Amino acid sequence: LITENTLNSLLEKKFDLLNHKNLRLNKPILSSDEMDRYFSKVKDLFSLEEDTNQKLEKEIDDYIHDELATAMIAEEVQKGLDNLSQRVSNGMEKINDLSIGSGSVKTFEFFKDTNTKLELYKNFHEDKIPFNVSSLDEVTRGGLERGQVALFAATSGGGKTAFLTNLSYYFSVKSKCNVLHITLEEKESDQSLRLDRIVLNSGIEDTFDLDGKIKPSFSSKVKNIYPRVNPKSHGILRIVKSTPDTLTIDSLYQLIRNCMRKDNISYDVIVLDYADLLKLPSNTMGHESEAGQKLFQNLAKIAGETNSILITGSQLNRSSWDSDVKTISSVEGSYRKINICSFVGTINSNKEERNQGFFRIYLDKCRNSFGFKDNMLYMKYDLHSMKMHCDSDLELSNHKSLLGDKSANSQDLNIKKENHKQNMIDAINASLE
Repeated sequence: LITENTLNSLLEKKFDLLNHKNLRLNKPILSSDEMDRYFSKVKDLFSLEEDTNQKLEKEIDDYIHDELATAMIAEEVQKGLDNLSQRVSNGMEKINDLSIGSGSVKTFEFFKDTNTKLELYKNFHEDKIPFNVSSLDEVTRGGLERGQVALFAATSGGGKTAFLTNLSYYFSVKSKCNVLHITLEEKESDQSLRLDRIVLNSGIEDTFDLDGKIKPSFSSKVKNIYPRVNPKSHGILRIVKSTPDTLTIDSLYQLIRNCMRKDNISYDVIVLDYADLLKLPSNTMGHESEAGQKLFQNLAKIAGETNSILITGSQLNRSSWDSDVKTISSVEGSYRKINICSFVGTINSNKEERNQGFFRIYLDKCRNSFGFKDNMLYMKYDLHSMKMHCDSDLELSNHKSLLGDKSANSQDLNIKKENHKQNMIDAINASLE
């Protein structure tokens, strides 16, 4: 990717070379106004929104393929007539395999292209990005693959933002990944403070005074510590704030591309807090399930085109509040969303758990989780900094004792009959896995 500043710098170098040449030839040099016109064109270029018109994309794709084919045939004819038909056929095969547009399609012949398959298997684990949270890495067999979407659901106030913030921390600091964290509800100050408390291990009493103002000692800590941190010890973590019901899926994609140009990088992980707050098309009234499915299809497309993993949240409806075990079935259109996601988990915690920082993640869906002996992950927040970790053996024992005997073995959990939908989801998952 080339940034606006880089392109302007290249233009300046070009102007210098051109003006030196004109001076030697006694020709007029470029005026400041002429150069400014070029810089204005660059500014306009980077201000343009990406054209997502698929008809135009197809016409460009067809034109480029035709031009490549014409040039290839002319080149092969110049080489002579020997095996011309075979050479042209081989050339056309390569050209037809090219996908110029964003919807890249890759093919191989299963029985013949053994080397292609071996190369795919060689890169299988390399495409994974670890959470660096032991239970999540265990159940996903090393993390999520680039291009995959993960969904974590919870009730209103049930811990989605705290959990997603922790994931951004673990990916950027522990996995050293470049992370784009997009918040649609949280204020920038609140989101930044959540991360600062985790990174700096700062409690409420260390952060705020009795009037609710940030303590000077905390501000001093932020000011003095981060400049001394080795940049190689973490990835980039860019925070973006928008507002609910204003960012469409197209503007989300453009926002991601703009941030990539700003940082001059590609992001490994995109955390979206959270997808339900994106603006849906105006014609979705009464078709929320279909709209949700389309939304998650587009999120998967963004993950694929940016070669990243995309993690987001969803809010459970009120019917789930009294459930012993909350699952994704309490989300509108859940069975449509779950088919698109590679990992789906529902955050659970009762009052007793919350008082001690404990929570659970019910595994609604996890590809490649074969062999994992449980359908619950047991986790805990450090109530001082709100940094999460997996339960230690002692914490796990205490955690399960809070839940009572019926939850001592979560494989035997009797999820209520409300979950007829969940049974259907499990059947769908089984067919996919």
